[in-house]
Amino acid sequence: MLSQYDAPACVASAVQAGAQGYVVKERSAEEIIGAIRTVLAGGICLTRALAARLVPEFVGPSAQSARPGFNTLSRRELQVLRLLGSGLSTREVAEVLKLSVKTIETYREHLKLKLGLAEAPQLIRYARDWAREQVSVPPGALLAGSGSGS
Repeated sequence: MLSQYDAPACVASAVQAGAQGYVVKERSAEEIIGAIRTVLAGGICLTRALAARLVPEFVGPSAQSARPGFNTLSRRELQVLRLLGSGLSTREVAEVLKLSVKTIETYREHLKLKLGLAEAPQLIRYARDWAREQVSVPPGALLAGSGSGS
């Protein structure tokens, strides 16, 4: 996969979806061609920097996975969480995801339940703290091919 995003969540999503390689567009043409050749030969290709950032997603507790309930979130719930964390309102999240406001309100309730949060301000604070831990990713970055989750 060739992408402009190097956030661990993007790389993890691509690998979980079956990508055998992940290269950021800013790499040199030689590195990109080398990655393509590696994958075509049956290998796996991640740059050292991407691999170093991705490994904590799969092994050992990270700050986010150590949080109660975080690992139970669906892909769609993570999208909603990321968008809320970027400062978008419920209505704006609904517009970005092309869903109704009511559906986003339901996702917010699911997030509060799964994360053990009692009130909306706690969810927003959690989302903003979590978003700060992530590499900056534009709101639509995780939308492509993500499915609807729960």
